[in-house]
Amino acid sequence: MKSGSVLWSDHMGGILSSIFDMQDSIATKVVGTIAPHVREAELARAVMKRPENMDAYDLLLQGIDLLYRMDSEQFVRARKFLGSAIETDSRYPPAYAYASLWHIFNIGQGWSADPTLDAYQAWQLASAAVDRDASNSLALAICGHVKSFLFHEYAAATSYFERAINCSPSHAWAWALSSGTYAYMGDAKEAVERAERGIALSPADRHAFYYLSFLGLAHYAGESYEAAVDCDRKAVGQNPHFRAGLRVLIASLVALGRLEEAQGVARALLAEQPSFRVSVYAPQCPWWDNEVRETFLRRLVDAGLPE
Repeated sequence: MKSGSVLWSDHMGGILSSIFDMQDSIATKVVGTIAPHVREAELARAVMKRPENMDAYDLLLQGIDLLYRMDSEQFVRARKFLGSAIETDSRYPPAYAYASLWHIFNIGQGWSADPTLDAYQAWQLASAAVDRDASNSLALAICGHVKSFLFHEYAAATSYFERAINCSPSHAWAWALSSGTYAYMGDAKEAVERAERGIALSPADRHAFYYLSFLGLAHYAGESYEAAVDCDRKAVGQNPHFRAGLRVLIASLVALGRLEEAQGVARALLAEQPSFRVSVYAPQCPWWDNEVRETFLRRLVDAGLPE
């Protein structure tokens, strides 16, 4: 930081014989605590700049900020910032990676007029990010998520995630996004461990709702429905517009027999997305096992969502 201001300080105790374990703990804590503060400071700096003075990084930061609000009008603005970031520096991998994420969210939120086209564009942009830097963990993780969430190609997805983690073992996103894929495949234990690792690496992230939703998904996969409800309640509390979290929360409540609560969340989802239909969502539903997928969809219907 050019200002020289202190973002965070702390102390840790331990014994000399465990010095290497302490080093790992310190590194994890520093990464998880400092990074979100740096991003916040950088975003505040970027917002103060005049548009003609913004570089690709400034444009990307503003695009990311708008992207995660899950508001349809701000979401359209986010795409413009991400597109401008690519135009400003066509060699910048994160701009392509987040532009890919824009298309993923466009489908997941039910805003896409053409999910097939959006899925194709998500893959093209994620691939472009990796083409520009084959060791960029964010780009590799987004490739994995596209393969899993949009194309249901789980083996290919796990390959990308392992590459992402090998390139950067402390990359919170790689751990969190990979958790989703392991949940879809039914490996709940692995999914929970990966989601918790992602949260530990970024505990102060302002977009914590996204990490929590993956942990809720992992618990749902393991039929730990109370834990799933707890995580998704927290996620929805932080961002009530994130529809994937609402869907998992509904299914978890139905699984617990808490139908009245599930119906209330279903009404909230319909308020966000009046056009939602289970039959339209079904082809996008990413569960690998047919029985698990059908049960999940039936629970949405049981909560009162229109077929």
